[in-house]
Amino acid sequence: MKLGILGAGSWGTALAQTFVDKFEEVNLWTRNEEITESINILRENKKYLPGIPLKENIKASTDLKKVAKSSDL
Repeated sequence: MKLGILGAGSWGTALAQTFVDKFEEVNLWTRNEEITESINILRENKKYLPGIPLKENIKASTDLKKVAKSSDL
């Protein structure tokens, strides 16, 4: 099952990290391309949750429709 979270600020990123072990994938939507790259490449949200390594099955995207359609919940 895949979880979608709209918003990759500190709260959204913390939720993703909290639920990551309960879902095969957690999709985060963000408006900011730099945050998307930080999460997907560096495995860290350097702007809103620095110093917290994110698991590999957390994926970020700036495409709201993609996140919504690819998520079960």
